[in-house]
Amino acid sequence: MIQTPSRFYVNLQTAGSDPQSLYQHRLWLHNDVGTDWQSILVPFSDFTLTAKGNVVENQIGMFRSKVRTVGISVLGPGEGPFDLRIAAFRLCSA
Repeated sequence: MIQTPSRFYVNLQTAGSDPQSLYQHRLWLHNDVGTDWQSILVPFSDFTLTAKGNVVENQIGMFRSKVRTVGISVLGPGEGPFDLRIAAFRLCSA
């Protein structure tokens, strides 16, 4: 049986939004030989509004200045082990 690779997502929640709504973006990680670290830039415009894990039909813009929480989700073919190390995380409006 071939297992599909794990999928990593970054989730943002903004102040004032429904607590069950998140802006979500899949992190496309590369399995380059010989490198352990990757720098990933995700523009705010690439996030998709979701509610209870489903894409919201009527997308509304994110309040970029009101990000409350940042999270990482891992979806995969079963239980770990997973290895995701974050050296730095930065939110930039520009």
